[in-house]
Amino acid sequence: MWQRLERARTVLQIILASATICGAIAIGWKSAVPAWLTVLLVAASAVGGFLVGRRNARALASKFNVRPPEFIDAIAFKHAEAPTKHGWRITQDDVTVPRACRLTLQSDSEVGQYVRVDAEPGSRLEYPLQPSCFTSDVFHLQYKPERGSAFYVRCHACGKGPECHYWIQYQIGRDRPQPFPPSKGHEWTVYQQPSLVNEKWLTLHCDVAADFKATFGRDGLEFDHFSLFRVRGSLSISAIRLCSAQLSSQAAHG
Repeated sequence: MWQRLERARTVLQIILASATICGAIAIGWKSAVPAWLTVLLVAASAVGGFLVGRRNARALASKFNVRPPEFIDAIAFKHAEAPTKHGWRITQDDVTVPRACRLTLQSDSEVGQYVRVDAEPGSRLEYPLQPSCFTSDVFHLQYKPERGSAFYVRCHACGKGPECHYWIQYQIGRDRPQPFPPSKGHEWTVYQQPSLVNEKWLTLHCDVAADFKATFGRDGLEFDHFSLFRVRGSLSISAIRLCSAQLSSQAAHG
């Protein structure tokens, strides 16, 4: 919700600034005031509109006690050793027919050290979260996807045993969430629009609790936590930040 309020704040600032600028120009035109005074009036109106928009957005956020998600932990690739020695593991769809999954540590001037994943169909890279991170319900993934790659989150529902898994596959796009495959009910594809780090790297901002509610919540399930990341295909990952909107909300109400 805090991201929607941020977008609303920006829109409100633009609308108010634009309205005041147009009004100032109209007044200057009709009154035949000096050009320098018109320019000064336009500048003052733009600043005033920006400040009013920011003030109103802050008041709205304060009213609903909305805060950015609280930081929990980060998964990065700062070690010289292989990622499989730092929590990551390679698994197979069919252990009798193993497929290759190659991990290469590389470096980039913009994002620092990252891992390049080349996973053949049937193999996958996974990262189980520690129980101390189960309070996370939001994550930010800085990555460089490639065609055919997919990023998954394994979720758990309230009142269900730990053996009950509910998967959310994140893809780039604007489509509505889709069950996959349609005949079963344990996986959904959710589409997100990432933000740009540069011309190569993207950041995907995912509110897992909200996405779970919008998908599995249709069947009456309630989000409890997510416990694992899974990667299929070829892509590069720089870092994953784990956050909690729930803890932030509790702090705001406290």
